[in-house]
Amino acid sequence: MLLVDEYIALPALAGRPPQAVHGQPLAITYSRAYRLTRALLDPGPGRLQVRGRFTRLVDGLQPDDQHVLREQLADPDPKLLTIVDPRPLIRATGAIQNTYALSMLQAETLAVRQRPIEALLTPFRTSKFRSHPPASPNGR
Repeated sequence: MLLVDEYIALPALAGRPPQAVHGQPLAITYSRAYRLTRALLDPGPGRLQVRGRFTRLVDGLQPDDQHVLREQLADPDPKLLTIVDPRPLIRATGAIQNTYALSMLQAETLAVRQRPIEALLTPFRTSKFRSHPPASPNGR
């Protein structure tokens, strides 16, 4: 399993993985998945009125890709992309960030690399948190 960043995860979820990772199971850190989800749900400038790199990345996507990614990122197919459980990484992420001048995204990524990635994959499902609830059978 390969730990990837958002520049590889988004095309893979949209069905167009880069050739170098085609067919390999991928993983992304929880913080990156969270930031991407926020950018997909509200692509406007944030509270600080600044368009961050995740929002700019989403801006470059086609509307159809944005829709697919909104649904896929909330509950990705584990054969395609796994979101790394952040709970076992809290102590290591904090220690790395306190030692080096890094963002939480960078520290979390380094913390993942300190352990076998398979040990960090907790099978938790998030389908109840989809951005759009499924339609009921009676149309309501």
